[in-house]
Amino acid sequence: MMQVQRVLVVDDVATMRELLKTFLLDLGVAHVDEAPDSKTALTLFELANPDITFLDINLPDDSGLDTLGKMKLKNKNAYIAMISGESSMVNVRTAISLGAKGFVVEPFKKEKITEIIQGYLSHKSKQHK
Repeated sequence: MMQVQRVLVVDDVATMRELLKTFLLDLGVAHVDEAPDSKTALTLFELANPDITFLDINLPDDSGLDTLGKMKLKNKNAYIAMISGESSMVNVRTAISLGAKGFVVEPFKKEKITEIIQGYLSHKSKQHK
């Protein structure tokens, strides 16, 4: 069975990053990188080439939606799920139109994180056929 090797978690709130990282490691992700802002996220995104990126919409130095656009320019096949405390339909639609593969509302549940990982694995297995 395929496994998720590397995930990037981008959130300006350290406790949210820590919680998500714990979920991901419990679910068998091999390595989790963390970024508190867009600038760090874009650097790690290029260096680490994560399988999945969880990206907060509200970041201190740039909007997560702008960051999503920049990540998709660097890698159009990137698998990115947005995270946000508020799931306004405008944010969800904008994120999906920019290429996000999912939307997780904080406080997130382990089931939703599992759903994103399963979505990625199913996406990957289709690419390998």
